[in-house]
Amino acid sequence: MRVYEANTIRRQKGKADAEFGYNTNLLTEKYPTDYQFKTKNVAVFVENLFRMNKNFSITQGIRFEHINSFAEGRANIVAGNDVNIAPQNVVRNIVLAGIGLEYKFQNTNIYANLSQAYRPVLFGDIVPPTTTDVIDANLKDASGFNADLGYRGSFTDYFNFDVSLFYLNYDNRIGTIRKFLNDDITKNTYQFRTNLGQSVNMGLEAYLELSLLKPFMKNNLQNNKIGDLSIFTSLAFINAEYKDFKTTTITGTAPNISIKEDNLKGKRVENAPKQIHNFGLTYTLKNFSATAQTRITSDVFADASNTETPTNDGIAGKVAGYSVYDFSFGYRFLEKYNLKGGINNLTDTKYATRRTGGNGGGLISGEGRTFYISVGAKF
Repeated sequence: MRVYEANTIRRQKGKADAEFGYNTNLLTEKYPTDYQFKTKNVAVFVENLFRMNKNFSITQGIRFEHINSFAEGRANIVAGNDVNIAPQNVVRNIVLAGIGLEYKFQNTNIYANLSQAYRPVLFGDIVPPTTTDVIDANLKDASGFNADLGYRGSFTDYFNFDVSLFYLNYDNRIGTIRKFLNDDITKNTYQFRTNLGQSVNMGLEAYLELSLLKPFMKNNLQNNKIGDLSIFTSLAFINAEYKDFKTTTITGTAPNISIKEDNLKGKRVENAPKQIHNFGLTYTLKNFSATAQTRITSDVFADASNTETPTNDGIAGKVAGYSVYDFSFGYRFLEKYNLKGGINNLTDTKYATRRTGGNGGGLISGEGRTFYISVGAKF
């Protein structure tokens, strides 16, 4: 059981002096934006493992969440007048359930899991970023469920594996569309934040590790002088797409503006690569180990509309895939001490991970070549 209470005061858009040192001395009487957010949460969770026999087990769990969220404050100051948000109090009582199944063989097992999930409406969802934006009074928490089915274990001491299929359903996704005031095409437009649709992520994940030298020295492990060399890989094949997601596009210029409602069904979810793979080699000899690996990530779209060519502001457009090489090592000595180090992005590959609208918009670059080394002791 958990009982939680939080109170957050957020003040923004204040104007201070132009001195070098940091301070909170305002040139204005008060902060234009001044919010207070309160959250109370009581959560109760219970889980039990039922062993049906020596091979088969069922794990069941249920969770109850009571959440009370409250927000009030000033959104802005316009022409010397406070623009306040109406005090908002949202109460939720949510029940989440899950179940897991496992059947064991000698050195392997089959497993399956199914669990409910939700994403609560956040303060950022119910507080408009500008005074012209409108929040849906019937805005709902996002909900969904996760499911997976897998097979894992080991064959002898040389090969370990874990292969699973997964399915993630995401309902009532929260987003923003453009609408006319009072649905009158002769009036201005505004941003309307509401529940827009559904997306589904499905795919396959796998981890495989194979020792290349152990099979040839199984009778002489204690006197091993050449060490062990193993290869490993983790693979992820992902299909993340919208099943239903409303959107709007605006054409023309005022006062001749038209809004066309569309649906992103079949579009890829933004920032979701189709493939994420790691391939590597690990060498071990007594107290020394070293690993070299490559990380491969395929391209992604920066927006839900799947814009191919980058826009002038750099916010939308495809982000290219990339491959990065890493190396690390570790050495234990005098029983209590260890030395660790490595190089990330060994070839200093130039790549981007995503796009942003901040600071003018554009690509966010990945980390360049970095070195690290550490010495540790355990007593």
